[in-house]
This record gives sequence, structure tokens and C-alpha cells, in this order.
Amino acid sequence: MSSDRGFLPHENDDAHQIGKSQEVSTATPQELTKLANDALKDGRIDEARQRFTDITVLYPRKPAGLIGLARCAQVLLDWNQAAHHWSSLIEQFPNVNRPAWHQQLAASLSRAGHIDQARQAAEAKLTSTADGRKYWEVTCNAKSGTPEPLRFDHVLVITYGRSGSTILQGVLNTIDGLLLRGENGNIFQHFFEMTRQMEELRMKHPASFTANQPWFGLSNVTSERVMDALRVAARQMLLADQAENPSVTCLGFKEIRYIEITDDLPAYLAFLEDLFPNAALVFNTRELEATVKSGWWAAEDPQHVMNQIRKLERLFDAYADGRTNCYAIKYEDVVAKNDVLRKLFNFLGATFDIDRIDAALAVPHSFRPTQPKVRDLRGPK
Repeated sequence: MSSDRGFLPHENDDAHQIGKSQEVSTATPQELTKLANDALKDGRIDEARQRFTDITVLYPRKPAGLIGLARCAQVLLDWNQAAHHWSSLIEQFPNVNRPAWHQQLAASLSRAGHIDQARQAAEAKLTSTADGRKYWEVTCNAKSGTPEPLRFDHVLVITYGRSGSTILQGVLNTIDGLLLRGENGNIFQHFFEMTRQMEELRMKHPASFTANQPWFGLSNVTSERVMDALRVAARQMLLADQAENPSVTCLGFKEIRYIEITDDLPAYLAFLEDLFPNAALVFNTRELEATVKSGWWAAEDPQHVMNQIRKLERLFDAYADGRTNCYAIKYEDVVAKNDVLRKLFNFLGATFDIDRIDAALAVPHSFRPTQPKVRDLRGPK
């Protein structure tokens, strides 16, 4: 990806002069990097930038200088400049495999408002390998593929953190016509609360039909009107760049934050079924012993985590009981590609294509931890 984009500022090579002190000219790259990182940590941004610039001049074959300059730009919220540095890193060190650089480039471009370029950067990284290219082909089929006649108009993956749901997300996106988005922070819970509040207010002020009433007009805002508007908004939020794509015939998302609303879960799931008509609810779980050792859960009390998840799983089972639009699957079923996964495809009305599923499973999924205490923990990818 070229670093001479019109929206990226060009650095003046004379803007930063290499330090003239004996300390700088004789320091090792490791010593300079430590001095620069210490300055950055202490909030001495100008000094950190100077140190990192010194590294780029004295040791041009070391990526530490550009990495540091990118981090300085991010601290200053100068996302254009950060993107410039990440792009320069990728260009100057093409043989260094650092997925985080590409991720940071896409993130910086996105935060700078360059959404198309950010998406292109992410796609370019994914398709830079044979496995990635195949993954792209089988999971982005909704852009140009022939949609299958699925049984549902929406698919909602209901789960909790570190359950392997991102892998399931990738696998389900191999289905022609199905666009299954990822997490949205349970944004639709706000829709749920809004409908509740609007109905409570309407019932509290049931005769506010004329202009001499302080709540004038509220009585006309029925639940049906609110839901009609929210359905349009919800679909547009999920479709995003695919809003005009007729190949997308089934839409959905996966979310892990249901554990935060267990007391309201049955009512909320019923609301989601109203918000997304003709929806399949796929309840995704994982063996508890493995879950509590994975990701951020490993930093918490395992017994407490188990109790929380058991309670949530009981709610999942209770809600699904007797409903023909609900299906339960475990992470272990997905990675084993067993009959439970095959039956999920049958349940959705989709073709079970093992080659496409293998292509999806060949690419790592899920988050890359940044906190030191969880960075080295192992869980499902």
C-alpha cells in the first residue's frame, strides 16, 4: 500500500534533526528505544518523537523508530500521521510478518475517516496468503454469489465471551446469501430500552393528542410505529456497505454480551425476534473448563465465571425449549465439523460444503490480546 496518499501528510525530513549528542550517536538501538519508550510512557511526546526519529536515521533497518513514531501519533490522536507511519513500516519491511501493523494501519485509517481505504488495507492483508484468499472467496460470497433459499430471513448467534463464536461467524458466512456480522456491543439493547420507555410514557400520558397538552403527540407514537422505524434502522446498521446488494437475502449478527442482562434476557430475546422477523436463534456454547481458562476469563475467579455462564446457559435452554427457530451448538462441534454442525446447516436450509468450511477454519479468528496478563493465554482462535 503506497504511503503517498493525498490525505496523508508528508513529513518534512528537516523537521526533526537527529540528536547531536555523544549519547545518541553512540547508543545502541535497544538503548535508544528504551529512552524513547520511557519518554512516551511519561508523556514527554516531543522527546519521544525525537528519539524515535533518531532511530530511523541511525538504524534505518530497524522498525522500532517507525513503530514508535506511529505510537506517538496515536497518542496525539493524529490518525493520518499514524496511518502514514504504519504504511511506511509495511512498505519498508515487506519481509517482516507483523499482522498487528496491518491491523493498526486499518484502524488508523478508519479513525481518520478513510473507511474505504481502511477496508482495502484489511482486505489486502487477509488476501496476502493463499489461505486468506480462499477465506475471502468463501466468506464474502454475498457480494456476487448466488444466494441459497434459506429458511430464515435473519440469523442471530446468541453466546458469551470466548465461546469460539467468531469461528462460527466465519463458518456461517460461507453460506451463499447469508451476511452474518460480528459484535455490536449489544447496541440493540438500547432499542429495547427505548421501546419500553416510549410505551411507558404513552401509557402514562394516554390522551396527549392536542396542542394544549404538555406531552402533545406522544399518544400517537405507538409501539408498532416505533418498531417499524427500528427495524429499518437495525437492518441498515448491519447491512452498511452491502445495503444495495440484492445477493444478501439473510442477515444477522453474533453477540457475546447477553451475560450482562440475564434478568431481562427472555424479554430481550423476544424483542430481537420482533426486531428481526423470521429469525433463527443459534445458541453457541463451549465446554466450561476450557472457557474459564481462555482470554480475559482466566484473570477472574473460575468458579464465579462458571456460575455466571451456567446461569446464562440455563436461560438459553429455557428460551429455546419448544421453539422451532432455535438451535444449540458447541464450539467443539464446529471445530470437529461433526453432525451437529451439519444439522445446523440443514436447520438453516443451507448446503453443507466441507471444502468451504475447511477454508474458513484454516484462518485464525478472534481477538489478539494486548493486556500483558492475558497476552499469552491460549483459547480458541
